[in-house]
Amino acid sequence: MELEDCRRKKADQGSHECEVLNADSEAAESAYNWENCTKNPGHANFIPVHELKLDYLPEWCRYQSVLKNVRTIAALTVRLRVFYTSYERPDGYSFSQHRGSDVLHTGSAWIGIIQHFTGTCQCPECANSSSPFKNYYIIHIHTACHVVYNTEEAKSTKVDVFYDDEAAMAESRTKTLTGLSVICKEELRDICIFGCATHDKTLVKYLRGETRKIEHAYPYDRLWKVWFRRKWQRLCVVVSHPHGQPKQVTIGEARKLLLVLEENFTYTAETCPGSSGAPVIVLVFREKGKYWNSGPRCDLTFLAPHSQWLAEADMQLNQSGCGSELASWDFPSKPLNKGLLMIHKKDTF
Repeated sequence: MELEDCRRKKADQGSHECEVLNADSEAAESAYNWENCTKNPGHANFIPVHELKLDYLPEWCRYQSVLKNVRTIAALTVRLRVFYTSYERPDGYSFSQHRGSDVLHTGSAWIGIIQHFTGTCQCPECANSSSPFKNYYIIHIHTACHVVYNTEEAKSTKVDVFYDDEAAMAESRTKTLTGLSVICKEELRDICIFGCATHDKTLVKYLRGETRKIEHAYPYDRLWKVWFRRKWQRLCVVVSHPHGQPKQVTIGEARKLLLVLEENFTYTAETCPGSSGAPVIVLVFREKGKYWNSGPRCDLTFLAPHSQWLAEADMQLNQSGCGSELASWDFPSKPLNKGLLMIHKKDTF
């Protein structure tokens, strides 16, 4: 019966790509689904994150700086395990026929800004402690709205950081956080940001070191201006936890910019169930020309969550949710107006 519940819930998400597992045997089911995948049998184009190297990048963008920054996003990529489906999901929405269910679904996400707060720590450990920590941090988790719909689901979500290989769990390298509250979401754009509380200063120090390498800008109106330049090339990289497995990287090309919202796009980088919400990185490269003759340069870098598989159009074509431009990557890029950088207000939980 539990297996049948998983199958029914998995079918109740349309073209989205969450993995659905039995919580009592999630590791075994995850491994089985990986081995018996029907979308990408054998996963030939999936690269374990620790094996990612320069040779995997297309020759025209094979630069150490590109590899370095893809690895930064990979370091911030996390696995989500959502143990509850909210009654607030609307009719016709992903998993709407399984409202109130505790059947586990998994997805992917990435870490954004980290805020410091004074006061009683709101993590589960401190909530059950007679001597809770008095300083704590809220870590922002970016994913797709269909993965984590609201605060009710966020509170039932486990966030696995550093799940990079099979041994990570056994060796306690993976750190698990618990969701606290949704900070913002948009169904139409299929984006959600929720917070996790922690007092782990060592974890925060490392993550802040990575997040400071990038800055998020508002969804940017020049995306469409550079997208259609004929001689500009668009690298696409997806970092995800397919089937709930350790972190994998796929590489392809960003294809069509969807003009309905002008902030999402299609791409050929491969995905699987469990990739929903994963960071999709697009780097738009300008070829050398009249005003730039030292070789290709990255003119724009965009980051958005993986939303869905366009099964009816092309088996290997995927679509993102809406995203934002990254403003401070460590390779030559046209400087942005600092006024465009996103300002996060201090959130109340």
